[in-house]
Amino acid sequence: MEGKIVCVTGASSGIGADICVELAKNGSIVIGLARRVDKITELNERLTDETTGKIVGIKCDVENQNEILEAFAFIRREYERLDVFINNAGILMTSFITEDDPENIRKLFEVNVIASCVCLKEAVNLMKVTSGKGHVIIMNSMLGHRIPDIPPNMRPPFGLYPASKHALLALAQSLRQELSYLKLPIKITSISPGMVETEILSGFNQQLVAMLPKLKVEDVTEAVKYVLNTPDRVRIDDMLIMPMM
Repeated sequence: MEGKIVCVTGASSGIGADICVELAKNGSIVIGLARRVDKITELNERLTDETTGKIVGIKCDVENQNEILEAFAFIRREYERLDVFINNAGILMTSFITEDDPENIRKLFEVNVIASCVCLKEAVNLMKVTSGKGHVIIMNSMLGHRIPDIPPNMRPPFGLYPASKHALLALAQSLRQELSYLKLPIKITSISPGMVETEILSGFNQQLVAMLPKLKVEDVTEAVKYVLNTPDRVRIDDMLIMPMM
């Protein structure tokens, strides 16, 4: 990963922040996008003087298409290419489908799906016109593959969140077919972890959270590093990661 130009959305905390730090430690220049840009800049404090990589923070609310376009324009202007894009930004809403406010539904899909489409379009096109190759990682969830059964006496905790993650799975598959048709050597990998110990869990049913085993953010980061270090001849489409019971 030495010298690679990497862009990570949702970079200010949790999985995104850990990915930024670890890839910078491995020599990458990591451009982190998030609303809390000060939090991204602070991640450099976790790097040592011997680290050859660095982390650059850009304020980007993925609900704002103009900010997405400006962020990718900055990458093209300052670094002239993009080697890796990690689509990590996302939000959790767990209201009942039968009770949810339409504005909340729009916001969920705006952040988790529409913003992902815009970011992926910009990332792939930047790779296409510069180096001509690259790697895109879409951070999904096990809830994008299946929804676990919940005891009938427990309030269902998922709402429309799994629907947005199922959309990302289909998005990855469709994009992979497009790139194959265009004969672009850009890898698309969907990584789907189970429950991970991050601040997003505060939005879940805490009774359920306490019951279930959880991954650490570094477990997901290690998966990202493994995928990115595969040789050109290897393509990993989907990676599902679950904690041991």
